[in-house]
Amino acid sequence: MPQLDYTIVFPQIFWLMLMFTVTYSGLLHFFLPIFLKVLKSRKLVVLFNVNETLKNEKRLLEKQNYLNETLNKNLIVLKNVFMKDILTSLSSECKIDIQLVDVKLAKALRNNMLYCNNQLLDCIVLEPRLLNFKFKK
Repeated sequence: MPQLDYTIVFPQIFWLMLMFTVTYSGLLHFFLPIFLKVLKSRKLVVLFNVNETLKNEKRLLEKQNYLNETLNKNLIVLKNVFMKDILTSLSSECKIDIQLVDVKLAKALRNNMLYCNNQLLDCIVLEPRLLNFKFKK
């Protein structure tokens, strides 16, 4: 077998090492800088996205704090106005027809229970005739 002949084993090893060295140096010289550029650009993109996320989160927290402060101020103003109006209406001699208020409240609650109750609406089975293949004649 010529592959196992001792006279050609050493030249085969020489050419193997030479081709490996040329291939390795070519990869290092041409492709490694491209890979490094790609990795560096990915790292920069990730850092940029992290910074933008932090900026957006900071702006969101500032807006949220501003909204909470504004809401609290308005609720305090509303509470003061409401308490002032209730106290003046209770302290004055005007009479409120409580029975009329109870009737209106009862009607509103009844309509709410009849037409806006999700549990009752879920109990109603709606089957369109187009999807029901068992037509009754």
